[in-house]
Amino acid sequence: MQTEVKTAKPRILVVDDEAILALSTAKDLERAGFEVVATARSVTRALAVIAQVACDAAVLDVHLGKETSEPIAQELKFRGVPFVVVSGYSRSQIPPSMDDAPMLSKPIKVAARVAALNDSLSVSRLRSS
Repeated sequence: MQTEVKTAKPRILVVDDEAILALSTAKDLERAGFEVVATARSVTRALAVIAQVACDAAVLDVHLGKETSEPIAQELKFRGVPFVVVSGYSRSQIPPSMDDAPMLSKPIKVAARVAALNDSLSVSRLRSS
């Protein structure tokens, strides 16, 4: 009799100020085999989630209403957590702390988001090995 080896699903934080987009992203990622630990619509909420719940990676919309997700990116970098940047703007218009992160331009196809997260997680695992 074979025993099934369960592997943990990568735990993802989704940050987007548009609730419908955040929930849609979360559902897409869960269908693709990720565990979404939370969605956040603001810097304050995202930082609170990061402080309380471990995540393996994040998807960050750059502009969150009147603020940017730059403080979230900085905290994730400090913790060694990879993230994917999502924006309708060009790379030259995003904060410098996000320069080295994979960037997806809106509108985003599910497959592109999943591939970017998987790539980021793979690179992160290689660095910690």
